[in-house]
Formats: sequence, structure tokens, C-alpha cells
Amino acid sequence: MRLSSYTADRFLLLLLSLTLVLPFFNFARYSPAPDWWTNSVVVMLLVPVLLLALWRDVAADESYSIAVPRLLPLAGLWWCFVFLPVALRRDGGIYSLALSESLAVLLALVAASLLFQLQNRLGRPQLLITLAAVMLGGGLLQALIGIAQLLQVAPLADGWLVYHQPVPFIMGNVAQRNQFAHVLTWGVLAAVYLWLGQHLRSWLAWPAIGLLALVMAWSGGRLPLAYAGAMLLVAVAWYWRSRDRRLFWGLLSAALLILLMQWGGGWLAKVLTGQSIGSGWDRLGDAGFGARRRIEWQKAWLMISAYPWFGVGLGDYAYHSTWLEAFGGLPKLPESALFTHSHNLIMQLLAETGIPATLLAAGTVSLCLLPFLQKQHANRENAFLLLLAATILGHSMFEYPLWYLPFLLAFLFVLALSPLPPVTVAVRASLRRLGLSVLLLGCLLYLIFGIPGFFTVIKVQQPSRNPAENQQRIEDLLRLSRNPFWAYEAELTLANYLRPSPQDLEIKLQHYEQLARYRPYPMLLCHLAMLRAWHQQPQAAREAMIMAIAAYPEALPVMLQTLTVRSESEIAPLKQLVLQAQQAYRQGGGLAAVQSVASRSLGRPLP
Repeated sequence: MRLSSYTADRFLLLLLSLTLVLPFFNFARYSPAPDWWTNSVVVMLLVPVLLLALWRDVAADESYSIAVPRLLPLAGLWWCFVFLPVALRRDGGIYSLALSESLAVLLALVAASLLFQLQNRLGRPQLLITLAAVMLGGGLLQALIGIAQLLQVAPLADGWLVYHQPVPFIMGNVAQRNQFAHVLTWGVLAAVYLWLGQHLRSWLAWPAIGLLALVMAWSGGRLPLAYAGAMLLVAVAWYWRSRDRRLFWGLLSAALLILLMQWGGGWLAKVLTGQSIGSGWDRLGDAGFGARRRIEWQKAWLMISAYPWFGVGLGDYAYHSTWLEAFGGLPKLPESALFTHSHNLIMQLLAETGIPATLLAAGTVSLCLLPFLQKQHANRENAFLLLLAATILGHSMFEYPLWYLPFLLAFLFVLALSPLPPVTVAVRASLRRLGLSVLLLGCLLYLIFGIPGFFTVIKVQQPSRNPAENQQRIEDLLRLSRNPFWAYEAELTLANYLRPSPQDLEIKLQHYEQLARYRPYPMLLCHLAMLRAWHQQPQAAREAMIMAIAAYPEALPVMLQTLTVRSESEIAPLKQLVLQAQQAYRQGGGLAAVQSVASRSLGRPLP
């Protein structure tokens, strides 16, 4: 049976749509790679996508010139500007995210270009109907998982559903409340869009929207309030431009349902389960209304001021954030957590890639989104796409959804479907097919070697009591560390087998220096301080210990226990420093412990 081009295109569209939904059902969220499957399911779906695209290109025998979205050359320029210098310079540490991020962005751009070409062949309405139907289905399934979590029946699913005990968190299998609310909001927007085109009857659409809004409120996320605000703005703007009453009332009603559930959802949860569930509205002022985020934004600004042209480097935010926690003289609000991101897309890009790269990214996004706002493009399809982009950008001002491949794909899909006229690019058919073949082979190799790597690291997190078994595990981890996509996870796990001691000092010190420079977790910093002390680096040892205390005051008991068992004279100053902080903690809590060691002002340049 011969596959027709139309059938292939429809199947391609379905697979691309599923990349936005299916990865969020990841249930294998195990340390140290809880999100590996989320991104890898996208790669799995892109394997048949690339295979079909390759077959389609051969079957169509397309001409020398092809039309691509205007996004592609601009984003390609940004990709070269950001990632090529990192690859050539190679001074960002062996665990630099540049490899993973560069390939993820490249794959997402190719997928967005394929979607753009499907729009030309299938038509924009058909493409968006399929996208919306898949988004709605995914959102409703996630909402059902959220209900199972509320009713505390998720543990009965034998590990297939994510859950938290003893207090239930309503987070679906997305496993993070703001991302969960984001996915449910996509479901709301999809339902409204399908209802607008009469592809979904009112008796199905509005109960679905109500259910999604209710579970969204139970998640406790605050961002749905902003999403509802965006719906109201687009409803008014589109009515003013196109006088589309159905669109106006559809978006207005959906936004009001979201707000209504924010106020009444907690009462309904109390009636159903007897539990008090706080909505985003109830949590609006929690944690000083985002005070911790404002501190991270101040840190990012200091990084921008110190490194305006090229930033501190991709993936290097975490170390500089922890260093500034100790020596930046910033306000203190200890959370004993590692911040790998500033929780603001613009500040993060400025801090890690510099001002020129960020301006190029902002210019590209603006160029693609502004045509959606033009009067001649004020239709229902563009309202749907613009609201998808608004949820992603709004979320990105407070967290980092674009660091997850499904959200990145969705954003690039919107930019690729911009009303901007396409660009005609002259590319030989043989080169197109070679590029698709290389990407296809890369995806297959990533999965073939990555899946065993995942199971290796999760099975050997802690040493066993059998020395021979531990030796075999060390050999397995060393072998896995040669895979650049697993180097960090393998060597982080290996650190559990390399206890700090004066023996083999050079090897251990190099190992811990690299780990702490990339992800300065509390015990990594503590062990690094000990190794530096034995290596006759007392000032550097003290600095690492101060960073550990300032960023993780809740880890003081474990640090003290680790230091107490060592009797070497080099360790004594570190032990005294931790004892001093522990005493301050007993008297005034974590804030007092941090203030006992942290600098009151930024007295020296950033590292």
C-alpha cells in the first residue's frame, strides 16, 4: 500500500502536534535527570517526523528553491552568534549546556520550518484545528491526573502518575504547578478556538473549559491570573479591529471562568475532599510577592554589568548566583536551593549571552510577533496563536519554560506561523536530504546511547556495601561520562563514590572543582572546601565554605557532621566557620546563619 503525500502530511502534523503534549506525561522523574524523558520523548517523536520529511522531500522532488519562515534565517544567525563561539572557545567547563541547548534549538527550528511547510500544503485552518484538538486532549488528560492527585488516588497507579505525599500537590504529570497551569491554559485556548469555528459544540466546550479552569485553580499557580488578563486584552483588541462578537464573548467568558475558579475553586475542593487548597489568587502575596525572584534579578544585573558583551557564559548562571549570594552584598532571603536561572527570560539571556545576542533575539521575536497585531491579520487563527505566545512569554518573565523542549517548540511554532511573508532560500535537494539524514541519525544515536545512560545513573545513585559491586559501578559511570550528554550526571553520581580525603588529592580536587563550577550544590561545596584545604589553599577553601553556608543554611547540620569526623589541622578553620554559623542559626534561624558569613557589600569583581 503506497502512502499518499496527503496522508503523510496529516501524519506529520499529528506527530508535530504531539510534541507539545505527550512529553508532559513523563512519569520517570528520577534524580539526577528528572526531565530527561520530557525532552527525549520530543526527540522520539521527531524521529518519524524527520523520516517522513525525508520521504516527502524525495517523493515531491521539490525545486532548487524552497520557502522557509522568516524566523529561520534570523534565528539561525542568533544560533551561530551564541553557540559557535562557545564551541570554539571551549572554556565554559566540561558540563557546559551549550551542546544540549544548541542541538535542541536546532531541532526545534527544523521542526518549526516543517510545520510552516505543512501550513502551505494543508492550509492554516486545518493545521491549527489539529494543533488545538491535540492540545485540548492533552490538557484534559492532565486535568484528570490533577483530580486523581487531589483525591489522593494517584499513588494507586503503580508509578504511572506523579504524586506528592503526605500533602497532595496538584501538578499533573507535568510535576510543576506553573508548568501544569500553563498546559491547562493551552487547553482552554484550544477549546475556545475549536468552539469559535464550531468544531466543538458548546455543551462539550464550556464544561471542558470550566474543568480546566477549576483544576488550574487547584494547582495554586499565580500565572493563570496573568493569562486571563491576556485573554481579556486580546478579546478587546480583536473586537476593536475586526468586530468579531463570537471571539470577544468566547475569550471574555473563558477569562471570567478562570477568575471565577480562582475565587471559588478552593471552596469546591473543600466540599469534595475536606482539604483546603489555595488557588493562585490566595497565594498572590506569598513569599513577599516574588521577593526571591527580585534578588535573582539583581544578581543577573550584576552579571550583565560585569560582562555586558558576551555574558558569564551559557550554563554559568548557577555558580555566579551562588557566589553573589555569599559575596554580593544583596538582600538575604535564604531558601537553601540552587538557582540555575534568574527566573526571567530577558535577564537570563543578558546575563549568560550578553547584550548583543539578547537584542538579536528580542528583535527576531518582535519582528515575528508584531504582524499578529496588524488590523489586516486580526482573525481567529492569529488570536489563538498570539495567546499561545503570550502565555509562554508571560510565563518566561517569572520562570524558564523555554528551557524545556516542548515549550520551546510551541514558541517557535508560533513564530514560524507569523503572518510575515516567507523567505525563498536556494538549497540543493541533495543538501536538504543530507541535513535531514544527519539530524535523523543524531536523534537515533542520542536515544540509543541515552536510554541506557538514564537507567545507569538512576540505579547507582548511592554506593552499595559490596566493594566489588561499587568498583563495577565506578567503571560504568566512567564509561558513561564519555558521553557528552551524560557527562555531568555521570560524574555527579561518581562523586558519591569519591569521598573527600587527602589521598589522590589532585584527581579529586579537579573532579569537584568542575562539578561545583557548574552546579554548586551544598555538599559539593563543602567537599570542595575540604579538598582545597588539604591542597594548601586556605583562602579558597574558606570561600567555598562561605558559599555553601550562605546559599544553603538548612544544610549546616550535614556539613558539620561531615567536618567533625576529620581531625586534620587544615579542616579546623572550616569546622570553626560552620560552628559559628550553626550557633547563629540556633539563635536567629537561617537568615542569621547567612548573615554571620556573607559579605555586606560587593567588595570585589565577579569571578
